[in-house]
Amino acid sequence: AGHAVVGIVTQGRLPIKILSGEMAWHRGGPRVVFEPFEFFSPRLIKDHIQTLLAGTVAETRVFGEEYRSSGCTQDLMTATQILSDGLTRSGFGRHLSFSDRMMIPTATEIFSDQDAMDTEQYLSEAKAEAEKILDQQYTLFENVVQKLLQSERVTSHDLEDLVKQFMVGSSDQVQAVSERKQPITLERYQVGIESLRLVS
Repeated sequence: AGHAVVGIVTQGRLPIKILSGEMAWHRGGPRVVFEPFEFFSPRLIKDHIQTLLAGTVAETRVFGEEYRSSGCTQDLMTATQILSDGLTRSGFGRHLSFSDRMMIPTATEIFSDQDAMDTEQYLSEAKAEAEKILDQQYTLFENVVQKLLQSERVTSHDLEDLVKQFMVGSSDQVQAVSERKQPITLERYQVGIESLRLVS
């Protein structure tokens, strides 16, 4: 539920589905499924990491810091890997150099400590943003939780109904969520994926 709500807000679109319970474990584990990104940019990475960290944020909010689980391990691994790739391979950090330690071992020592500090800072900031979003949209979160308690599979149509009833935002913002297919960040860039391919 945490992943879904924060993802809806940061990406401005609905997930395809949420799987939980026994149904999810037969298919690889509980998860929220959004249409995948075709590429990453610094802003898309930030949005995606906020969504990934929303699970641990939601657990802490509901159960308290001492009772959150290790179920968010894979989310932290994925978030760290995506961010690390952006910082060390795509030039999204403080330096442009390709500094992947596995591929260029002798060229990375100068950057490794800074990359680690940047990664921790980005993750901490993303977690703080996810906390703000969950606090603002807590009524939506609670209703997504209730829906998941009733059904192990929640579809985009189910989520659309909940968003229209409980999402905090203007009527235009709420309506846009149900209609948008690509992340809202692409609209901020005012360019589509095809145009980005041409630029690249």
